[in-house]
Amino acid sequence: MGYRRCSIQALVSRFFYGRNRLPSPKGRLGEGCAVVRGVDVDFWQVLPVALALVLVIEGVLPFLSPRRWRQMVMNVAQLEDRLIRNVGLGSMLLGLVILYLVR
Repeated sequence: MGYRRCSIQALVSRFFYGRNRLPSPKGRLGEGCAVVRGVDVDFWQVLPVALALVLVIEGVLPFLSPRRWRQMVMNVAQLEDRLIRNVGLGSMLLGLVILYLVR
């Protein structure tokens, strides 16, 4: 069995869904699709849904309490870069752990 090239979409779908569609006769993985409980799921259909959910969640606080949100943004603007980077790293790691557990 030789080395197969696969697309970024196929690698991401393998990460999220654990397995890919069967390889095509040319040895390439099928267009970034994964089989999830018998249903074909395309990476490019899932990505906009995930981004939309992020926007909805990010918009809840400014919608419910714009004054408190503005204060929070002003407080964050005064923090050191190192602290903001550490919070960002922690957030990314937590997100990866949650994705791993959910998948």
